[in-house]
Amino acid sequence: MAESPFRERRLSADEVRRVVRRATNLAHRRAPGDVAGEALTVAELEERLMALGISRDVVHSALEERVSAPITPGADGTARVEREIEIVGVLHPEDFEDLAELIGRVVRLPGRASAVGNKLTWTPSGVLTEPTLTVHSKDGVTRVRYVETLINSGQATIGFGVLAGFGGMVAGSMSGVAGVAIAKSLEISKATGGPAVLALSAVIGVVVAVGSFAGLRRAAARRAHSRTLFADEVLNQIGDAVGAAVAARAPKARIAASALTSPAHVAQDEGEQEPAPDSDVERRQQR
Repeated sequence: MAESPFRERRLSADEVRRVVRRATNLAHRRAPGDVAGEALTVAELEERLMALGISRDVVHSALEERVSAPITPGADGTARVEREIEIVGVLHPEDFEDLAELIGRVVRLPGRASAVGNKLTWTPSGVLTEPTLTVHSKDGVTRVRYVETLINSGQATIGFGVLAGFGGMVAGSMSGVAGVAIAKSLEISKATGGPAVLALSAVIGVVVAVGSFAGLRRAAARRAHSRTLFADEVLNQIGDAVGAAVAARAPKARIAASALTSPAHVAQDEGEQEPAPDSDVERRQQR
């Protein structure tokens, strides 16, 4: 007789979603440039995602082309990365210690954690004070929040301008020295070659300054983008851990899991009848 499919482990819809999300993250981290895979139409992709227990509305939202929200400076001119996710369920304070250790591994920084009631706050230890992660359970929902201050736009503009100006001055001076040396080797008089050398030095200095300023701005923008991606990755991993911890402590989840693996449940799934206990009436009838 073929083995009953009910003996195989069955995953709940929440577990399926977590496995799919973890598999996607792992595939992206291990082979970000790998393009191998099966091409699917939108309808095929929608059908397969719905088969995994993901609702049609969620599928449509995921299929929409979305652009990461730009990092806009706050009222004080400081740009921050702020991300938040929600997990249905309450995280028990007994899980805070393990979660704090996991956050340190995911962020790849040593940190310190403090807990007040149902709220855990994690910050790096040492010189750095951010990123900050808070895990707060309230009204049946656990919120995981990531905050990291990147740079003050006003201070960055001034700092980039000073660095770019200094670089332009150095480049202009060096080009001026080179121009004087070339003019002397060609026996060009100061009256003739001096203005040309000064003009060339000024042009080179301005070009270098403008290029340096633009390069510094692009580097800051790339760092901001990379930090937003890092924040999303951190929240994905921490969210999976929180979801697993919440599910493990949920009484209904434990009862359902034990019921699915109990011998009586397996016997009934295979079409076997569980014998009822003999009553006094049945024993008398048998005699």
